[in-house]
Amino acid sequence: TVSVLYWRLLPLPVWPMSAATGEVLALAASFQQSFALATAVELKIPEAIRDGATTTAAIATAAGIPEDSANRLLRALATIGFFEQDHASGRWRNTEKGEATIAVRDTIVHLGKHCAPGWMHLTDALKTQRHVAQQAYGHDTMWDWLVQDPERVATFNANMQLATTRLTDALLTQYDWSQYNGKRLCDVGGGRGHLVGSVIKKHPEIKGVCFDLPEVVAEGKQWAAAQGFDGLTFEGGSFFERVPNAEVITLGHIIHDWNNDKCLGILESCRNAIADDGTLII
Repeated sequence: TVSVLYWRLLPLPVWPMSAATGEVLALAASFQQSFALATAVELKIPEAIRDGATTTAAIATAAGIPEDSANRLLRALATIGFFEQDHASGRWRNTEKGEATIAVRDTIVHLGKHCAPGWMHLTDALKTQRHVAQQAYGHDTMWDWLVQDPERVATFNANMQLATTRLTDALLTQYDWSQYNGKRLCDVGGGRGHLVGSVIKKHPEIKGVCFDLPEVVAEGKQWAAAQGFDGLTFEGGSFFERVPNAEVITLGHIIHDWNNDKCLGILESCRNAIADDGTLII
């Protein structure tokens, strides 16, 4: 499989074709590149190279795979600019792109390993207009599958933290949170609590609570404590059943995951929990 992968990542053979055809074929084959990248990142190969494992044998040992497999994966990703090999010494180094993967590792793994199985059933989903999580994950939803493994939960939480960082920075500078001094802010589906923790760190007069699945909250508490988010509390539960009472509720990266009926259920839970003069921020 890895041997085929290596050759597939090389430039496509040259034969008479239009530029549009070439672009179409490149796009059709691009999943091989993203899967190869996700695999290398999941195995922490860029970190191993950064930390001094520069021979193929050393990289293979760090990644826990056979040396031949490591060699083929490295060569495959070298063709698209993530690694470079010095042919005189045989040693590898990260390119700028390869080094950049380290900071976004959890997002790459989440997209390439957690989300990809669902996309394999897109045709069925479009034909039936039904959730295909059972086919893809063996559970009713991807989230039910995800919480079975603490490592998957940690990866997902880190991915969501990265996704909300830019949003949080913008909200902190462009939104007037001081109007909620003395009130309670609840971030629904808040993961590790990055958003609400950042708000109450800047505005300690606001009371903050992060609400998410119990398995997510368990990992989030440890991370938030390490960030110094003093005063931030966590509650576990399902937003389809209830949401903690608050004057201000935030929903970030939530609504797009569900169909209309589920979205209405989430919004109903928020309405039941929010004060009559409260604020819902989506």
